[in-house]
Amino acid sequence: MNDITKMKKAELLTLIRKQDAEVFTIATNDKWKVAQLREWLTDCSSDDPEPEDEDKDEKTLSETMSKYRKGYTKAKAYNGMATVNNGDDLASLLLPLDPQETVALAERVLDLADDELWDRYAHLNNGQKRMNAGNKLRFALKKETISLADVKKAIK
Repeated sequence: MNDITKMKKAELLTLIRKQDAEVFTIATNDKWKVAQLREWLTDCSSDDPEPEDEDKDEKTLSETMSKYRKGYTKAKAYNGMATVNNGDDLASLLLPLDPQETVALAERVLDLADDELWDRYAHLNNGQKRMNAGNKLRFALKKETISLADVKKAIK
């Protein structure tokens, strides 16, 4: 949590636009301070030009997700349930594998100790474990530290 007493006025204005009073209440533990801060900032902002929004070119999470969802393909997961994936070769290879098999595969291909990822992902549900292991493989493929042939060989 940012210390709002040490922030510049423009930063505070931006933060207030993005957050609600509850966040400030948690930060200050005093609703009166929140109201006073909002009033002070409103007074200050009328004198100052509008701070430039540095995030104009950045997309929101929903816009980014919407872009990628368009490329998803429908498939049947290892358990017979309907699922979606990006349809690439790695997704096709991982489709029939359950979460434990996917995590074990990632550990083998990435030369990690047995159960290293499984233990690291212990706080996640099985779907998240599977997704994270798949993402680790996808990242390694992208960085060319492994090949698709390595993944295929480790599956067999």
